[in-house]
Amino acid sequence: MFTVSPLSALNIRRAYPVACLISPELTLSDWRRYVRRQTRSSQSGLLVARSSRSVMFGIAPWWVQPDLKRDLVLWAGPLIVVEPGAPGRVHGALSAALSRLVVERHCERVQLVEDGDDPGSPMPGLGYSWYGSILQRKAPTIPG
Repeated sequence: MFTVSPLSALNIRRAYPVACLISPELTLSDWRRYVRRQTRSSQSGLLVARSSRSVMFGIAPWWVQPDLKRDLVLWAGPLIVVEPGAPGRVHGALSAALSRLVVERHCERVQLVEDGDDPGSPMPGLGYSWYGSILQRKAPTIPG
């Protein structure tokens, strides 16, 4: 059983090793800076999935943004998840929390950002469907 809640100041250090799974070069001070930026507004935050022993198994960054029709969209991801035992339990707990959050925030839908079309992702089985792709490019370095 996993509990999902907003990342608290007491759990920033505990969540750090999970964040390092997708960014091994991340320093603790960089992680703290990211957490401060992501949680300073009521329109963004971080959800964490933890066990009954408070071991962190997942992180879901989220933010609310209007689309062109002025509908509010809850964006989330990329999810950072460690699945102990049966696959899909942490993803399921985070998905359920995002479903509650989309209602609480009066959003029209959830847009989930994932790294690539992962055929092994449990998210389609939780009601998500692949919808296009998100392309990214690093900003150019401007001399001077």
